Amino acid sequence: MAARHDDLHGFVRDALARGLSRDAIRQALRSAGWDGERADAALAAFADVNFPVPVPRPTPAISARESFFYLVLFTALGAFAFSLVSLLFGILEHRLPDRVEWFVVVTPEDSIRWSIARICLALPLFLFMSHRIAANIRSGRFARTSAVRLWLSYLAMFIAVASIMGALVTLLVYLLAGDATLRLLLKVLVVVTIGFVVLAYYLIDLRQSAAADVTPPPSAAKAVLAGVVTLVALATMATGLSIIDMPWTARARRLDARRIVDLVQIADAVDRFWTQRHILPDSIAAITSTATVAEADPETHAPYEYQRQPNGQFQLCAAFSQDNRAGSNDYQAGRNPPRRWQHQAGRFCFTLQPREIERPPGG
Repeated sequence: MAARHDDLHGFVRDALARGLSRDAIRQALRSAGWDGERADAALAAFADVNFPVPVPRPTPAISARESFFYLVLFTALGAFAFSLVSLLFGILEHRLPDRVEWFVVVTPEDSIRWSIARICLALPLFLFMSHRIAANIRSGRFARTSAVRLWLSYLAMFIAVASIMGALVTLLVYLLAGDATLRLLLKVLVVVTIGFVVLAYYLIDLRQSAAADVTPPPSAAKAVLAGVVTLVALATMATGLSIIDMPWTARARRLDARRIVDLVQIADAVDRFWTQRHILPDSIAAITSTATVAEADPETHAPYEYQRQPNGQFQLCAAFSQDNRAGSNDYQAGRNPPRRWQHQAGRFCFTLQPREIERPPGG
C-alpha cells in the first residue's frame, strides 16, 4: 500500500513538472481507476504556485496540542448529546409516567438535575473549543485534514449510527412485547433525531473540508445547525427547570423526609417495647437503652415529641417545612408516602397504634 502511495505521489509530481494541468492529471488518474478523493489528496500535496518545479506542501503533523483540542471537543460533544437525551427522557418520564413501572432507581427529577448540570458545562465547552479550533485552522496552526479530526469525526458518526440502530431495535422489541407506549415512541424519536443531527453536522464538516484545496470559509449550514441545537438545548433546560424544585425547596423536602425516617425508627422502637412488655414507654428516653433512634430534628435540633394516649395509642410530633399530602417526596423514587405518614406544613402529630405501624417504602 505504501508503494502504491509513493507511485501516485511520484506520478503527480512528474506530471506537474512537465507542465500538465491539474484537471488533466485528475482526469488521467480517474481514468486509471483512482478514486476522486485520493486523486485530489495527491494533487493537494503540491502547492498551486508559479514555480519551475512542483512545490510540496508541508506534511501535516499530529501535535499533542492539536490532539488535546480535538479530544476535549469530542468529549464535550459526547457529554452534551448524552445529557440532552437524558434531559429529554427525564421530561418525558415526568410528563408521561408509566403506571407499569412500580419501582425506579433514579427519579425523573434527579435525572433532570444531573442532565442540566452536565449541559451547563458541556455545551459552552463544545462551543468554545469549536471556535478555538476553527481559529487555529484559519491561522494555519492546525491542519485542515488532521488525522485526529478525521478519525474522531468518523467515530462520532459511527456512535450516532449505532445509537439510531439501538433505538430502532428497542422500539421493535417493545412493539413485539406490546409495550410500545407513547413515551417510548417519543424517546426513540429523541435518540434518532439527535443521532441524525450529529451525522448531518459532521457530514457537512467533512464534505466542506474535502471540497477545497485551501482552508474553507465557515459553513452557514453548520452555523445554523449549531444555533438551532443550542436554542433547543436552552429551551429544554428551561422546561426541566420548571419541573424540578428550586434548591431551597428540594432541601426542605429532603429534611422532611429525614424527619419521617426518624419518626418511623422511633415508632419501630415503641412497637418492640410494647411487644416485649405489653405497655407503652413513658418517653423516648425509655427506649434509647435498647434502640438507637434520632431524638431531635436534623435542622432545628428540637426534640421530637412523644405522647402516650389513654386508648393504647401514641403520638409522634415534629415540625415540617412542607405539606406532602398532594405532591411527591423522596421516600421512594418520588412516590407519595402512605396515608399514615402524610402531613401538613408546621407542627404535626401522627397517631399510631402498636403492631399496626405502616411504614413508608424504604423507611
